[in-house]
Amino acid sequence: VEASMGRLVGVYQNVRTHIVMLGFLCNYLGGELKTSPESLAVEWVAREAVLERITVPFIWQRMKDKLDFSGQVIYRAYRNERGDLHSSYEVLEETWV
Repeated sequence: VEASMGRLVGVYQNVRTHIVMLGFLCNYLGGELKTSPESLAVEWVAREAVLERITVPFIWQRMKDKLDFSGQVIYRAYRNERGDLHSSYEVLEETWV
């Protein structure tokens, strides 16, 4: 799909992998949903149903940040176990910037 990038919502750092991810709000401009090598299925989901569909703890938290966005950007450093998306998720630092 085509989208325009909006406000930065969060900066997320996995301290185990040293990967930093940025979360943005975006606006849909057009186009059709398509799968990719990273997505086996795609669909539009109603806002009120999004969180109940997410089972990976740190992804659930990032989506909640987007849904609850009030204008302040959050920084969250966390750790999860190697190679297991559903393993323990420990927040090490959380601050608004």
